[in-house]
Amino acid sequence: MNPNIDTEQIMEAKDILGDAFGQLVEGYVHDTQVILAEIDVARASNCNEEIRQQVHTLKSSSFQVGAKQVQSTSEEIEAYLKKNSDHLNDMDSQFDIDAKIIQLRQNFADYQDEIKNHL
Repeated sequence: MNPNIDTEQIMEAKDILGDAFGQLVEGYVHDTQVILAEIDVARASNCNEEIRQQVHTLKSSSFQVGAKQVQSTSEEIEAYLKKNSDHLNDMDSQFDIDAKIIQLRQNFADYQDEIKNHL
């Protein structure tokens, strides 16, 4: 079982969408690149609510294309931002957020590599 990709979700989506699944993945990759850029802007501005909104969107879209680790890390970031809202300007919190965003980027890169085997 691949920890980065939900093969059951991919098979279900491919059954429903057929050849259009590839277009869905292309759109997801493009949209995720935009979202990651928006997260970088929000991070530079210390706008944690914008980061939370972006990862919430990413969490939902990742489910549709079987990007299991991207979805999971997005969920972690969203929960972390909610749980620690009173302490987000602490140095430890800033470090944690940065580390989670780096992990999100790595998960996305892994997904891009691995989804090729399913198209």
